[in-house]
Parts: sequence; C-alpha cells; structure tokens
Amino acid sequence: MRKKIYPTNLQHEKPLVFKYIMLTVLILFLTSCAQHYTHGGTTYGFFSGIWHGFLIPFSITGSVISFFSELVGINLLKNITIIGQPNTGIFYYVGMFLGVCFWAGGSSH
Repeated sequence: MRKKIYPTNLQHEKPLVFKYIMLTVLILFLTSCAQHYTHGGTTYGFFSGIWHGFLIPFSITGSVISFFSELVGINLLKNITIIGQPNTGIFYYVGMFLGVCFWAGGSSH
C-alpha cells in the first residue's frame, strides 16, 4: 500500500497571499487619489453617451486630423475629444457603446 504524500510547503503560500492582498490595497489607495474633472457644469450621462457614440466616426476623423496637423505645427481642431469629460461612468460608456453599435451594425450580419 502506498503512502499518501502531502505537500509540506504550505507555509510558503501564506506570505504570497499576504503580498497580493497588500499589493491590492496599495493599488486601491494610489488610484483613489487620481485627479477628477472639476469644472463647473453638468456631467455627461447615458443619453449623452448615446449621442457621442453616434458621432464617433466624426470624432475619430477630427482627432486624426488634429494629430497630423499638430505634427506640422498647426493647431487645427485641437478641442475635439472622443470621450466626454466629466461623465457618469458606466452609464455613459453603456450609452456610448449603444451609439457605436448604430455604426457597427449591431448584431446584423
């Protein structure tokens, strides 16, 4: 009859788990200090996200034109951004996704 062999190095796993927990806590503390947009006015929400998603081809075109014009020293279309800031987070992004689906064809073939 064979003896069952159990690993004897389980004591090495505790410090490893502790290191992962401490790393997670450190990341949470560092990201909680991130700068937020604080200019006056309203934040972009779900319906603004749909509108911005619908306008994404034009925003990308403007951003590409802005990028290449800045390479030659011309500040053309400098204020065009693809994502509106400040936004409400997940609701804005879901709305933007639905707006982009209009151009991407949704689930059609």
